[in-house]
Amino acid sequence: NESPSIPVDPLEPYDLQAFSTISASSEYLQETGQYKAKNVADSYLGIPYDHSDYLIWRPKPWDNSPWLQLEWLEPVRIHSIQIYDHPELQKNVISGNVTAYFLDGTSQSYVFGQLPDSGEAPLTLLTSELSNRPVRQIKFSDFIFERELGVSEIIVQGTRLSTRDSLTPGLNLVKYAAISDVTSTLNPHYPNTDTGDHRSFFTQDGDSDTSWVANYQDFQPSITFSFDLPYCVETIELFDLAGSDVSFTKATIGINDATEDIVKTKEASESAITIHLPNTLRSNVRRIKITIEGSNPSYFMGLMDVNILSCQSRIFTSSESQEYSILNFS
Repeated sequence: NESPSIPVDPLEPYDLQAFSTISASSEYLQETGQYKAKNVADSYLGIPYDHSDYLIWRPKPWDNSPWLQLEWLEPVRIHSIQIYDHPELQKNVISGNVTAYFLDGTSQSYVFGQLPDSGEAPLTLLTSELSNRPVRQIKFSDFIFERELGVSEIIVQGTRLSTRDSLTPGLNLVKYAAISDVTSTLNPHYPNTDTGDHRSFFTQDGDSDTSWVANYQDFQPSITFSFDLPYCVETIELFDLAGSDVSFTKATIGINDATEDIVKTKEASESAITIHLPNTLRSNVRRIKITIEGSNPSYFMGLMDVNILSCQSRIFTSSESQEYSILNFS
């Protein structure tokens, strides 16, 4: 049987992929491109081929059973799925499967056909079953393709549900957050091997080899994490960039629309700081804005990783769900 669930906003579909954690059977990471799974949710559509190296997902060439998966912390109802192909002509997905894993433990697979070549337009999948049953995750697999497999973007439109189940205390929520705002990113649009790849979503991957770096002379860079459901957040951990010449010395944390921010200082020798939210700010967290400052404005600043740790889940009542409004990211 399905767990008791209450629709948060049954009438207003929105982009669900921004609030999912994305994984793959493999990622083709090499000097000429970093084809990470997360690239399918980076909002870059219609990518010119000569700029595609960092902006699409590709599995390793020797991956004989490639798959790509999107998973949500809370169940969703899916209205449509759009898949964008590899941006280079003749590197085309001919067919594949998408499997939906439902809240009740069952699953259902659907076959999709050829994607429009060059990734300029999507193939749109519609199924009434996905919109009528709560889904935990979807998995793309069994690809048949010409020359080389690559997916440039996946857009999942639908609505969200909130379960009554409690979250595991200390669960890292950052990978289920959307980065709704960032003041600057070093070479954000077409990263390459000369300047490196420093996009903001690297704060969510838990990888010490990747990081978000702001532009030079952005003296107070900030990054904002947003949730489409409110959560109880107890602790925020900020990990500094590696190296002695890049360091922040103060972090300011803004929670939702609270009038008072949390300010935490950091010694240059510290690689990370931990911020414990006061009880008055822990519940109903939907937006976290992190602003950092350094003692030497001539250095680049940024964050290697961010952890956002839960205390317990937020429980909705029927009246509260009627008042819930969806965040709009432009």
